[in-house]
Amino acid sequence: ASREGGGKAPPLVVLDIRNEIEHKIGRFPTAVSPEMRVTSEFKAWADANMEGLRGKKVLMYCTGGVRCEKASAYLRQQGLEDVNQLSGGIHRYLEAFPDSGLFQGKNFVFDARVTMTAEAAPQHQVVGRCEECSTPWDQVRAGDLCCVCRAVLLICPTCRDALAELHCKDHRHLKDCYFWFLDVFTPDQLRSQAVALEALLHGSTGPANATQGRRRTLRRQLDRIAARLKALENGA
Repeated sequence: ASREGGGKAPPLVVLDIRNEIEHKIGRFPTAVSPEMRVTSEFKAWADANMEGLRGKKVLMYCTGGVRCEKASAYLRQQGLEDVNQLSGGIHRYLEAFPDSGLFQGKNFVFDARVTMTAEAAPQHQVVGRCEECSTPWDQVRAGDLCCVCRAVLLICPTCRDALAELHCKDHRHLKDCYFWFLDVFTPDQLRSQAVALEALLHGSTGPANATQGRRRTLRRQLDRIAARLKALENGA
């Protein structure tokens, strides 16, 4: 598209300013997700991607508009000028377009319904995927949490029945040595887990803040295993 006077319109970037689980079950096509677990992570994502946003038209959206207000204000503070947001968020958009318009999937809502679809949508489109087998799945269920960080996961019934505990993509490398329910393991199994965790602890590399967080996580689990072993020795 061209602007009046022959100038080209700037490239468009659509940002989904919701948490990653919300983006997974419903979104606008081409929208970029910062893959946030909590909204406070947006600033770090924006700082890391700021140069890629400069010179572009930014259109952001969230559920009702509140999160976009804060995110757009931060981008403008950093010098971005063409920052826009979907007025009223997805909620108002679906009211204006009962057939769901361009929105695909379900809208995550923060009440007992958990998710909702457009009232007059001709057919519900499942855009979510099971995080284990990639089967189409968009049911957000209480209890389907990563046993390490408690992130909400999309897990289909088949995979849920097959897995004792769940691990998100960031903690999948711990699936053989990090578990929340330690009372189902023998002392030998617990010791094997501790050995694997110790190896990971001493091999942690990466950005200082991330590495420090990973080490804290591993140390906490090692402490839990040590406490469980002591309890078993005492006849618990």
